[in-house]
Amino acid sequence: MPGHSFGAGEGSFTDRLVRRLTDARFRLSTWGGVGVGAGGIASIMAVGFYLHASLSVVTPLALVVFIIAWLSTPLASGVVVILAAIAGGVQGALSGGAPFAPATLAVDAMRLATLAALAFVSRQLRKALLGERSSAVHDQLTGLLNRRGFFELAEREVARSQRERTPFTIAVMDLDRFKEINDTRGHEAGDRALVRFAQHATGRLRRIDVLGRTGGDEFCLVLPLGADAASAVVRQVIDVPPQDGQPDLSISAGVVSYPHAPESLHVAMMAADRRMYSAKQLHRGMDVEVRAG
Repeated sequence: MPGHSFGAGEGSFTDRLVRRLTDARFRLSTWGGVGVGAGGIASIMAVGFYLHASLSVVTPLALVVFIIAWLSTPLASGVVVILAAIAGGVQGALSGGAPFAPATLAVDAMRLATLAALAFVSRQLRKALLGERSSAVHDQLTGLLNRRGFFELAEREVARSQRERTPFTIAVMDLDRFKEINDTRGHEAGDRALVRFAQHATGRLRRIDVLGRTGGDEFCLVLPLGADAASAVVRQVIDVPPQDGQPDLSISAGVVSYPHAPESLHVAMMAADRRMYSAKQLHRGMDVEVRAG
């Protein structure tokens, strides 16, 4: 709406920490995880023997297991658990233990079980954080990014466009007569209309396009495309086909395109918002503005 405050904060320290810890860019492949884990275990064993053969390496080995289980695949963490358990057994034997004594074998089995449990806890903790993170940045009704999630990804796209000097287009879209749907058919019908539009729009976008529900019936879209290509995409997004038993959906869109992203996402969204209201008032579906820079 005109006068909206489009800014989004960076979030608390905890939010930023969870975002870093669950960032998919910091994931290791299976063989990458095995390699890093094996290297870490070898380094720990070498340092332990250098300092003193009887020095316990259980804690640093457990740390390696936890990290690999967090960063890599279950297969990689399983291999690293076995390697760490073997390393712990070797260290115990070299420090004076009897390798095949019942008590030693029991300790080895307990070590293996403990490291396996630690890897399991690490994977479950990451999964829980990912679930919490996902629910925090996605709209529960439509499944799209919510306002917070949209701004996070849109700001990344702004930075990428400025860095690589690539085209940047932003669109603000609003369902026409949405209040009328709610008033005459009920809020459940309004919810179905929002979901229907979200599903239609998602099916016409690529993974790199950023779409979010930023208000009640307002959606924002960032496209790394020039004016002509972006306008064609937005036209497809707002052209929702009729559906039996459901109200026809009409969407107004304001589109602003830049040769590369401006310094302020807020300014770009305000410009697109004004274009959207111009399209709504003129009943022409979409209003496009091309900025020089």
